[in-house]
Amino acid sequence: MKKSQIILAGLLASIFAVGCGASPEDVCGHIEEVVTKEINAEAGKQAADGCDFKWKMRKDTKGLFQYKELADCVMDAKSVDALSKCK
Repeated sequence: MKKSQIILAGLLASIFAVGCGASPEDVCGHIEEVVTKEINAEAGKQAADGCDFKWKMRKDTKGLFQYKELADCVMDAKSVDALSKCK
């Protein structure tokens, strides 16, 4: 395999790995779920208010690698305290 083909294959693999990050809608749904479970439904709804737009903006401005890292942190969080550590 030529060196350029190996580089291209690695680049494509990276793109596909990044594409596996949670969507802004999934991230917001998880945030709402965690906040609702730990605090209450009203707080969960407040956390979800405008969330999709904010996460779509993060995806556009942070770049795919940073977005995926942040989204993975949120999706792994099981408490509000854990969510607050995702930056």
